[in-house]
Amino acid sequence: MAVRVPFQDLYAIEQTSSATGWPLFMDSTTIGIEGTGTGNTGKFILPITEHAHLNPGASSVEHELTTGQSNRAVIEYNTVASAPPTTTLTMPMTAYNLSLFLWLLFQTGTSEGSASGVKVMTCVPYTAATVEEYCHLVRVLGTYTDSMKVDTQSHIMRKCICNSLTINGEEGDILMLTAELMGTEWAASSPGKGKFVNNNYQWSTLNYSTKTPIKFQALTTKLNNSPLDIPSFSITISNNAQAIYYTNATIQRFILGRLTLEGNIFIPWSDDGVGGNEVINMYTNDQDALMELYNVDNCTTDNTFDLKANIKFTEVNFEGDIEIGSQVTFQGVDDLTSSDLYFKAGYNSTILIRGVP
Repeated sequence: MAVRVPFQDLYAIEQTSSATGWPLFMDSTTIGIEGTGTGNTGKFILPITEHAHLNPGASSVEHELTTGQSNRAVIEYNTVASAPPTTTLTMPMTAYNLSLFLWLLFQTGTSEGSASGVKVMTCVPYTAATVEEYCHLVRVLGTYTDSMKVDTQSHIMRKCICNSLTINGEEGDILMLTAELMGTEWAASSPGKGKFVNNNYQWSTLNYSTKTPIKFQALTTKLNNSPLDIPSFSITISNNAQAIYYTNATIQRFILGRLTLEGNIFIPWSDDGVGGNEVINMYTNDQDALMELYNVDNCTTDNTFDLKANIKFTEVNFEGDIEIGSQVTFQGVDDLTSSDLYFKAGYNSTILIRGVP
């Protein structure tokens, strides 16, 4: 086996609604970071900032037995099916990769506009716990050609959903996206994985999306409709999904839990809208607030996002190395009178059509 080094790492991702399929990376019919399902538009390479390990999820239970000896014995351990394969992917954020992970997180709470030109994906809190969309993720660990149509080395997580999505940024940088995935199956060239080993991959179609990451300097932030100057932020949305096995060795389904939003922002004392003591007054008076964060409102142009959430401050600290202000943490709360949470992504319909039903 040849030496393998970190710079050779390559990851490919493909969306799917199939409960039984395996990835093909066919740019004419399948969709990755980009793709319309026609016209050789599919692009599947997923550049990430770290060399993510695709964790097989194998777990072992221990039961202490009367073995007549002081040290542990192998018969006290048994491998069981109780943990799904998992991985965490961090990458520069575009509307194109964001839209994929939004659908994998919000599931049936996702819709896609029908207009040509700029398509807008809109995600709102789901009302059903069911899953409609997955992705396949492959860590490419060999060099292949289309004529080989075989993979005996790469690692794959099949039928993955996103259970947690974080976006963050700070001044002088680009926005970053972190997606936590869990899948139904992990495979490589191990016994019993013939479907993966003999899969009909189109390796020549593993192309990159060339969309530019969204810059922090392009953002508009508002609190209660008042423009807000911030030097940094972080927001995490989770669906708290659980993998269900029942009496099986393999995952039977994912069930979505309660949708949560948490985050933190720094609000300078000098801010004209909610600077000074305004935030701590809201905190002590138990007031909620409407927060908006976007690079283009309502995603009317290509490669844009728009997040709106009603929030409640959970902690406020006055601090700062350069400028004093309020370092606040918050969580999303519904005021029960209006639509309090949506997350949108806008993209060119000639490059990407997710195909949300």
